[in-house]
Amino acid sequence: MQDFAIIKDGAFDTRKAGQGHTGGAIVIRIEGFDGKLDDPKFPGTPIFVPHQIARDLPKEPTTQIFDVPASAATGLVIPTGPKS
Repeated sequence: MQDFAIIKDGAFDTRKAGQGHTGGAIVIRIEGFDGKLDDPKFPGTPIFVPHQIARDLPKEPTTQIFDVPASAATGLVIPTGPKS
């Protein structure tokens, strides 16, 4: 099962938008985009490569903090030219 949350201005809340996790081991994948929308189907241009973090989440509601290191922008390839 894939859970998700929209991150805006550095914060997210799966109770408001998204789908929460039921607890236990999980691999969290964080993707970041500039939010400049040329096409409503895409969230914009990537600002770092996808970053993964392994966690063991509790079953009860909790606050989690995830840090994406600056090194995640290293090796980022930004596509150029028209989108197809």
